[in-house]
Amino acid sequence: MFDAKGQLQPVPVFAGFPSYQHEWTERFSFTSTWPGLLSSNLKFSWIDIDNFGFQDDLSCNSTPSASINLIYFRTQNARLGIEYLWDQRTDKDGSKGSAEQIQLAARYNF
Repeated sequence: MFDAKGQLQPVPVFAGFPSYQHEWTERFSFTSTWPGLLSSNLKFSWIDIDNFGFQDDLSCNSTPSASINLIYFRTQNARLGIEYLWDQRTDKDGSKGSAEQIQLAARYNF
C-alpha cells in the first residue's frame, strides 16, 4: 500500500486456510441404491489485516469465510455437486457485512 508520501508500505496480514476432505464409505438411506461415490469438503479461511492509520475507514480489516459441499461421483467421468458458502467482511471502522450462497455444479469428461 502506498502511504501519503507515495512510499510503498507492506501491509501486515495474518491468514489461514484449514480444510478437511471426507469420502463417504457408509450410505444414507436415500443413497443406498446409488452407484458411485460421495465426497465432502469442509473449509474455513480467514484474513486478518493490521490496517495503517492512513488507510480509509472502508479498508478491509478481516474476512472469515467457510464452505461445505457434497459431490456425487456417478462414474469416473460424471459428477454432480452442491456447495454452501458463507463470508463476512469487517472494515477498519468496524462495519460488517456478510453473504451466503448456494451453488450447484455438474461435470462430464468426454
